[in-house]
Amino acid sequence: MKSNKLSLKEKSIRICLFALLMLLFSQCTGPEEPMGNNGLDGINFAHSVIYDIDPSDWVGDLNGYNALIDVPEITDDIYYNGAVLVYR
Repeated sequence: MKSNKLSLKEKSIRICLFALLMLLFSQCTGPEEPMGNNGLDGINFAHSVIYDIDPSDWVGDLNGYNALIDVPEITDDIYYNGAVLVYR
């Protein structure tokens, strides 16, 4: 008749193997460079720009006022993958 119980030696071997595997996998790390597009992390590239708009540049109608300005800081990458926040 077979016994389902493991001997003390078998238990200790399994525990040691498990502990060794846990130690091995806990030491694994990912790449050292920042992640993101082209190795860049977008969070580190946030900045502010202030524009002064002349009162004559504003156009108003029933929907409110608006003004068009050129913003060369907004690249295609920011336009398609980033965010632009505007405060007045």
